[in-house]
Amino acid sequence: MATTIVIQANGPLPLSGSFTLPRSAYPAALVVYGSGYTQRPGVPIGCGISLNGNATGKTATIFANHELTHLAFVPGAVAVEDDTAAGAGVNYTVGLTPLNAQTVTDNSDSFLVVLHH
Repeated sequence: MATTIVIQANGPLPLSGSFTLPRSAYPAALVVYGSGYTQRPGVPIGCGISLNGNATGKTATIFANHELTHLAFVPGAVAVEDDTAAGAGVNYTVGLTPLNAQTVTDNSDSFLVVLHH
């Protein structure tokens, strides 16, 4: 199994990155890591994950008991499905956005998206 780094950057969110996946590389999965904080304790925070502009319903999140403390999100994973019958590679764009209004990110937060194929 091979890996490709799609995003490796500091915040703030939103962030995006692109990759091309050859048909021979399926099945594949994206794993998303990140961090952030909140100004309001007792809320979930994290990042939403989109693929080609469509929300995947998958997230990287954590419950923040304390405010103003940067926390690592529990990683989220997204299966990358082959949605074409073409023989050539398929281009994808992955996007990361704040999970909710309570999620705050800045240049002290790091994000990593790894494609496993």
